[in-house]
Amino acid sequence: GFLWLATFSGVYRFEGKSFKKYQFDPNKLSIPSDDVTSIVYDSLRNCIWAGTDKGLTQFDLLTDSIKLITGRSINTNQEIAHLQIRSILLDEKSNLLVGTKKSGLFVYTNQGECYKIPTPGISYIKTIFKDKYQQLWLGSTSAGIVRIKVNQNYSLDTYDLYRENIPEYPDAEAPLVNFFM
Repeated sequence: GFLWLATFSGVYRFEGKSFKKYQFDPNKLSIPSDDVTSIVYDSLRNCIWAGTDKGLTQFDLLTDSIKLITGRSINTNQEIAHLQIRSILLDEKSNLLVGTKKSGLFVYTNQGECYKIPTPGISYIKTIFKDKYQQLWLGSTSAGIVRIKVNQNYSLDTYDLYRENIPEYPDAEAPLVNFFM
């Protein structure tokens, strides 16, 4: 296998001794932006998903081809290609949970449909984690830590907010929140 790296200079695939780089090129089908903020392997589809500041990209590992994900969210009509993606989580059914910089949380289903998951008052989702109880934990710059429970259709069941007064940095919009369990 290969080691895949998400960077602010595109996606890099380490092949044992050398790198293959995937960068934005306006003259051909390529990733939509070099600002790649999240990357995940999908064994069901045999692909790599990359989130950028200009949408979602799929790398097909069999054909070494790139597919830009387009279309609109079914319940909000937001253009998927315009989402500034900051985090991706692949669930057990190969659905992608996508956290964005300005638009909150989305699910891109294994059927190719996209839905916005309501996250009241939260627009910037930096981190997504799913625990053993199927609860989603979101790290946000605007709200701190949020725990949500969604049903099988990814509709919101419960919503809990945990906030600490973390000092803000003078030159930043808000402190970044990263966590892992």
